[in-house]
Amino acid sequence: MHRASSYAGFLIRHFREDDIPSVVRLLAAVELIDRDGEETTEKDLHAQLGWANHDPFLDRWVVKSPHDGGITIGYALVWAKTQHYAGVFVATHPSYRRRGLGTELAGRALDRAAALGAGNAGAYASTMNAAASAFLYTLGFRAVSSYWDLLVPSEMSIPDPTWPDGYTVRTFEEVGEEVGANVLLVRVLNHSYQDLWGHGLWMEDAADGLLSDLSSHRIFMVFAPDGKPAAICRFASRGSEKSAGHIDAPGVAPEHRAAGLHVPLLLTALQTLRQDRAVPVRLESWGDDPAVVTAYRDLGLSTLRHAIAFGIQLPRNTLAFGIQVEQRRGPR
Repeated sequence: MHRASSYAGFLIRHFREDDIPSVVRLLAAVELIDRDGEETTEKDLHAQLGWANHDPFLDRWVVKSPHDGGITIGYALVWAKTQHYAGVFVATHPSYRRRGLGTELAGRALDRAAALGAGNAGAYASTMNAAASAFLYTLGFRAVSSYWDLLVPSEMSIPDPTWPDGYTVRTFEEVGEEVGANVLLVRVLNHSYQDLWGHGLWMEDAADGLLSDLSSHRIFMVFAPDGKPAAICRFASRGSEKSAGHIDAPGVAPEHRAAGLHVPLLLTALQTLRQDRAVPVRLESWGDDPAVVTAYRDLGLSTLRHAIAFGIQLPRNTLAFGIQVEQRRGPR
């Protein structure tokens, strides 16, 4: 059963799989006004149902139109990416804003995040959408970092990477010949990204599943002079309206960030994509130091989207935002 409740005459209930088409229509209506660059398809939402550490039937909500129950006018989700951090997303139809629906949905998502044990929650707002930032500020969020969606133009020249002395780069296929390579992959990903805002935490007992998820990606790993992993980069050739190649911004272990590994690692991935004729290329960066993003842009990358990352510390009281939460159950 999906518990439903009323707020100001609107029906709010947990998400169901058959809500997907109406949620996509809602998000399209929101994008038409907000112009955040968010394009969500039914295929995208179906894929999200399989997110790790996420029960879409308890961790998502919809608000239905008071005039037509087949129309969704509000939507929210929470995703507990790690034991300590949860991502939150809220969308309200432009025709139904300023009625408290967004605040109500955010309250449910934040209470759910706290109930799942997260100490912090995060959300994003486009730098072009001042209203979204103002909304998050009113909820108690503060700006903590940034998200960048960058484009590598087809005509941009890709110079040969210059590596600091003693650092070497290898493909994961080469590393994968070694015993325990899958667990090593998880450890390198976590060590390189977990202190950056917006990143999840991979579990070692799910290493084989992670490798399956990354089956369409290629991976470069950088090793320090002492032979220990220092950085990693995942990338793939995949067509879209914006790009034919996609790169998750390189992750560098904190103790090696001063060595200047981000740019040569990016250039190594770009050269491989160019060999595959995958142009142009899109690069996504979550939580990177502004100096790193500047270095990418100095290469000639242009900005497709830039969003502010907001964070809020969650109280241990799971009713801090006034909404009763349910215990997590398995997928249904």
